[in-house]
Amino acid sequence: MPRQETRAAVTCSTSGLTEDALRFSTWRGVPIRTLLSAVTTGPDAHFARLHSTDGYTTVVPVGALDDAVLALERDGAPLTEEDGFPARFVLPARSGYKQAKWVERIELISQPVGGLWEDRGYDVHGSLQPGSSLTVTAEDGALRLSGTAFANGNLSGVQISIDGGDWVPAKCDTASPSPDGLHIVQWQRLWRPPHTGIYELRLRIEVQHGTFSRPLVKNIRTP
Repeated sequence: MPRQETRAAVTCSTSGLTEDALRFSTWRGVPIRTLLSAVTTGPDAHFARLHSTDGYTTVVPVGALDDAVLALERDGAPLTEEDGFPARFVLPARSGYKQAKWVERIELISQPVGGLWEDRGYDVHGSLQPGSSLTVTAEDGALRLSGTAFANGNLSGVQISIDGGDWVPAKCDTASPSPDGLHIVQWQRLWRPPHTGIYELRLRIEVQHGTFSRPLVKNIRTP
């Protein structure tokens, strides 16, 4: 079947602040719409349920499959077992729980049931929640906090609170859209801790006028 490339990030919907919260890769495989064109579907085929060899399942609306790929390669090389060999479902601009590995079967169904996380209340669309990486670097008695924040559009700022203090803005570059529709900013702020110890860092992302994502929380230890 014909192959198609798509550049997409894999993120975890519950990762919070991690150094590796956003990983972009170029995926190459068979477009899902090509697979669907080879079968006859009935009028009640509103969702696709993907089955993995390890028993994992996820459910996706059929209308969201136009940009999806059953990937066989990642960054120009065949998938490794960890990446989901022999086939991985890639749906750009969606949370990682939609990117099913080791896919063995795609089932068309009428209702959004039977997905591992969807049956536990997770969004059937897999809408990507705003998130950020975090890097902490010692610098002349201070700590430079920095990272890459991302959201599905309208990302206009990042704010930081330490140990429940006031929210203060971080310095951000201009948001730039990625190939799969995410808006990304690089942010940083220099902070001088008053004493050695463990501090609670809370970070929130402004995703549109006056609205912020839920705070991301991480404990950091000063040198």
